[in-house]
Amino acid sequence: MAKEESSAAEAVPAAAAAAAATATQSAAANAESRRLWSALIAYIVGGLALAMVVAMFETSEHMFSEEELAKFDGVATPGKRYLAVLGEVFDVSSGEYYTGSGGYGYFVGKDASRSFATGEFSGPARDDILDLNAGDVQGIVQWRDFYRSHKDYSFKGKLVGRFYDPMGQPTLEIEKIQAIIADEEEAAAARAASKLQYPLCNSRWTQAEGYEVWCTNSLQTNFEAKRLVPRLIFDPTTHKERCGCVELDEAVQDTNKFKTYDKCNAKAQRCKFSKK
Repeated sequence: MAKEESSAAEAVPAAAAAAAATATQSAAANAESRRLWSALIAYIVGGLALAMVVAMFETSEHMFSEEELAKFDGVATPGKRYLAVLGEVFDVSSGEYYTGSGGYGYFVGKDASRSFATGEFSGPARDDILDLNAGDVQGIVQWRDFYRSHKDYSFKGKLVGRFYDPMGQPTLEIEKIQAIIADEEEAAAARAASKLQYPLCNSRWTQAEGYEVWCTNSLQTNFEAKRLVPRLIFDPTTHKERCGCVELDEAVQDTNKFKTYDKCNAKAQRCKFSKK
């Protein structure tokens, strides 16, 4: 009996030791598993991050500071002349008009976007344009597009400042310009549609006879001539009146939309009067 009790007593520590060893091995295995998973995740994430960085450098555009752009004036860097329009930098070194300080030479080494509309070629360069009318803003955008598509001028990067941030992303200024252009294009389409529906009047002025406007009949698809008469039509896109040729029946029905010229018969196709 005493021997059995002794054997049982010895078995307890052995079992506990075995359990402890198993637990230790299990903990070590779990730790190793976590280490391997962590290493794998770090490898994947690191690879993705590296790929993103490589892609960023492969696709990134050169970002100019004002100081750096100023060096490309053909003097500090002989033979190299860059200019910026709306924050986009172009190499115009091959252009014969960009030498010297006058004319287009004024644009070299800076962003003088405003001068493309104002024609001011002296004094400090200005790139603020949002206070200009929509037509002027559109004209500046057309200048930028001209440099974009020119076969002899090349795009070199972007200028950090009003139009682009240090990462090359467009600022709110660019978004506002895009909105202005969209509105102007919509207005232009409306004006074109109006002129198609109500063609511009013929007009002339002579010192002897004064000012005259007139319309010629419109030939329809059924070869029936429609009598057109001159009317003043308000253009909501320009907030001005213009002379348009309107079918007589429509013109007499809506006298608010189609105004008759003073001292001109409502059915007359020609109106003569002194030019104001």
